[in-house]
Amino acid sequence: MSLLTNVSKGKLLKPRRTLLYGVQGCGKSSFAARWPDAIFIDIERGTEDLDITRFDCFKDGAKAWTFLVSLLNEDHQFKTLVIDTIDWMVRMLEESLAKKHGKETLADFDFGKGKAKSGAQTMRLIALLEEIAKKRGMHILLLAHADQVKIEPPDRASFYKYNAKMTDVCAEMLKEWCDEVLFVGEEFTTKVLDEGFNQTRVIGIGDVRRVMYTTEQPGAYAKNRLGLPDKIDFTKDCFEKSYAKFLK
Repeated sequence: MSLLTNVSKGKLLKPRRTLLYGVQGCGKSSFAARWPDAIFIDIERGTEDLDITRFDCFKDGAKAWTFLVSLLNEDHQFKTLVIDTIDWMVRMLEESLAKKHGKETLADFDFGKGKAKSGAQTMRLIALLEEIAKKRGMHILLLAHADQVKIEPPDRASFYKYNAKMTDVCAEMLKEWCDEVLFVGEEFTTKVLDEGFNQTRVIGIGDVRRVMYTTEQPGAYAKNRLGLPDKIDFTKDCFEKSYAKFLK
C-alpha cells in the first residue's frame, strides 16, 4: 500500500493538550470551568465553589488513575478532561510508587533510581492521556501550581524562573508533550524610592493585575502553537478571548 495516502495538507483540528500553571488562587480552576463539557479530576478539592462536573479523588493518585482508564474505555459525553492539579497527582503517584518498593520517598532509592522510576511513570501517564485525547477526542487541560526554580547558565549569573511545581524530569516531560504551556502571573508597577546614603527601596504602586503569558518570558516558561498574543489579561472573559475559537 502506498504511503502517499497518509499525506495531508492544511491545519488539522485536534484536541488541545494544555498545561496551565500559576500561583495559588489565581483563578486556574475558574478558567478551566469554561472549557466545553469539562469533567474535573478533583484531587485537591479546590473546586467546591464552582458549578462543575467533578470526580472527587482527594489525595488519591491511584483512584485518579483508575478514573482515567474509565474515561478511556467507557462511553461518555465529556469533551474536556481537567486534572486539578497535575502536580498533586504526580506527587500521589510517586508516593504510591515509593511505598510499593518499601521506601518512604523516591529520594530513598539508590543512585537516582527514584527519579528514573518517576520519569517512567510520568511517561505512562502521558501515554494514557494521549490515548484519551485520540480515542475520545477530549481536550486535556492540566492545572498546576507554580514554583520558582534556580537557573544557573554557564555563561552568566544565575536567576530564578517560574516553572510547574514538579520534579524537573516530570515537568519537562509534560511541558514537551503539551501543545500549550501557559503561565498566570501578576503584573504591577514599581517605583524606586531614594532613602539616602546611596540606599534605595523598590515598592509596588497601583493595582495588581493577573496576566496569562503564552510565550517564553525571562521569568517563566510558556509556549503556544495557536498564535496567541504574548500575554492576555487573566479576567473572566480571558477564555473567550484566547481559547474559545480553538475548542469547537
